[in-house]
Amino acid sequence: MATRVASSTATATLTKQPSHHIAAVAARQHSTATQVPNRFTQAFQEMKEVCPNSISMYAACVLEAERSGNAIEKHSCSQEFRHVKDCFRKVRGF
Repeated sequence: MATRVASSTATATLTKQPSHHIAAVAARQHSTATQVPNRFTQAFQEMKEVCPNSISMYAACVLEAERSGNAIEKHSCSQEFRHVKDCFRKVRGF
């Protein structure tokens, strides 16, 4: 959005159009454009439905490690992460 507004502002300056007109056009373009989720986002949405417990348990493990002041290292929460990874594979069909 910032890039669109910046380029729209530059265009307004070059074409002598009022900047409020360009801002309105940029806002319309942003509101009418539909964003298609990527494959990972789609998979994550499915994972939240198929195996929400795996995701919750991993998140809880990471949060507990942060709260206790321990550094999260390579094998921290590895069991919980393995369950999340298995869920991802199940959802993606691997």
